[in-house]
Amino acid sequence: DELGEIAGAVNCLQDITRRKQAERALRDSRKWLADLVQALPMAVYTTDAGGRITLFNKAAEAMWGRTPGEGEMWCGSYRLLNPDGSPLAHDDCPMAITLKEHRPVHG
Repeated sequence: DELGEIAGAVNCLQDITRRKQAERALRDSRKWLADLVQALPMAVYTTDAGGRITLFNKAAEAMWGRTPGEGEMWCGSYRLLNPDGSPLAHDDCPMAITLKEHRPVHG
């Protein structure tokens, strides 16, 4: 008011406890997955829907002979071979088929 006294107030609060718990659970889940992938003795990697590698383990680095940079488009089929020993074409690798056809590849 004209005397400098508070005449009223408005409070806007939002409880973000559940959101914070969900964020923490997601972060813990991602760490668990990353730790699991790193512990596996075989080459394992994941990609986003566009084929950009999002997670890979030391065994994958050893198979590829290099470490992809963060955000780099890198084909995980590098150095994969057909049963006859010929190089596996990128379009024939399981990850490319999965991304293109939206289905899992087994075997």
